[in-house]
Amino acid sequence: DGSNPFEGDFSAHFPPNDSVALLESRNLTLPVTVDAKGGGRFEWKVFLDIGMPSDLLGVYVDDMEIRTYYSNSSGYVEAWGPVEPGASNIIFMYQKGPFTEKLGQVWLDNFKFEPQF
Repeated sequence: DGSNPFEGDFSAHFPPNDSVALLESRNLTLPVTVDAKGGGRFEWKVFLDIGMPSDLLGVYVDDMEIRTYYSNSSGYVEAWGPVEPGASNIIFMYQKGPFTEKLGQVWLDNFKFEPQF
């Protein structure tokens, strides 16, 4: 349901909230173990309403940045990144910039992994 995307069974939401407005960043970590010899492809959808002009959402696999979002989206955007074989951590990090007063919102949805054999 697009009107409340953060209420899905497999969704994540970085909410605007007075208790987190002063934080510099918020993280969502997804630990994964890839049994496929060729690793795989991790897919997700993201909807961004970030605090412009300096907030951002970074996506990391094992501490290596694979994607950065700097601006709002008009709807969900599909994205993907590679995952190596073995244990990995996929981290979505919302970073608050020094020139924005509000903490924006990010919805993450439709997480999917496709192994490469």
